[in-house]
Amino acid sequence: MLSMRFEGLDPTKPFVDATPMSRSPRTTDLPALATAALKAYGIHHPRYLRLWSAEPRIRGTHPDRRFLAAPVSELQPRDVPPELALTRAASVDHYDEAQRAYDAVDAAHP
Repeated sequence: MLSMRFEGLDPTKPFVDATPMSRSPRTTDLPALATAALKAYGIHHPRYLRLWSAEPRIRGTHPDRRFLAAPVSELQPRDVPPELALTRAASVDHYDEAQRAYDAVDAAHP
């Protein structure tokens, strides 16, 4: 499935997302995927094609973001430490702190 996306919802930063697929993409698939993305969304002038794969690397590509995943059934609440519990924010007092944390992850994993 191909879908049009905009980095940070910025219309000047278009890209095409390719997910899900019946198997992990291979290097030999890249030209056909790029052609399909341009055929479907070329009018938006996408800057890149983002592929979703469980493979650590696909030759001809480079990491976009760092994501971790696990089956939802394994993520059911089970003695979650209190420091990991989610709570609704009552204010934006810690917004700058959160932004610095995200920026640090982006810097460590560009």
